[in-house]
Amino acid sequence: MNTIKNYYGLINKMSLLLLGLFVFIHIFNHLMLVISIKEHISFMENFRFIYRNIYIESILLLSFLFQIIKSIKVIWHERKKRRTFFEKLIFISKIYLIYFLINHISAVLFGRIVFNLDTNIYYAIAGLYVFPYSLYFVPYYFLSIICLFFYFSRNKKSYSFYTINSIGFILALVLLFALKSTFYDINVPISYLNMY
Repeated sequence: MNTIKNYYGLINKMSLLLLGLFVFIHIFNHLMLVISIKEHISFMENFRFIYRNIYIESILLLSFLFQIIKSIKVIWHERKKRRTFFEKLIFISKIYLIYFLINHISAVLFGRIVFNLDTNIYYAIAGLYVFPYSLYFVPYYFLSIICLFFYFSRNKKSYSFYTINSIGFILALVLLFALKSTFYDINVPISYLNMY
């Protein structure tokens, strides 16, 4: 029994480290949009060279699946627990992150398999440029960053907590402005807009 717990703990730690690294690089890649979409796509293609092979991508997907299932299980067991207002916010942020991951990963796989599209930045942002879908996608992306930083900082001391969440809020705004053509015009190809 202890051996199983040890393996479970190891898988949990390794998957968190792998996903943490992936998410960090993924967000950094999106920040490249502030410079130009050409820089963003160039960085993305180099990054894809590493993780888009069958072995690493499979490990990534299994890691996401493991963490999602584990988190859903924890949430289910804790659903009736009494909470302070702050604890409720942490609980809600965890639920939203699970929702975002399931939706985001499913959408990418769907786009690649069903639509046969390159699931690049144009695929990710097309909904932001089609009304009324933009009413969904603006908070969808904004809240993903807010909840990620909020959940990450949940056990930090006051100064660190507010610093981390301030950075998260600024980052969420900058990314949203970049995705919405604030810094320069982004022309989304019609093949992506036609999904809506």
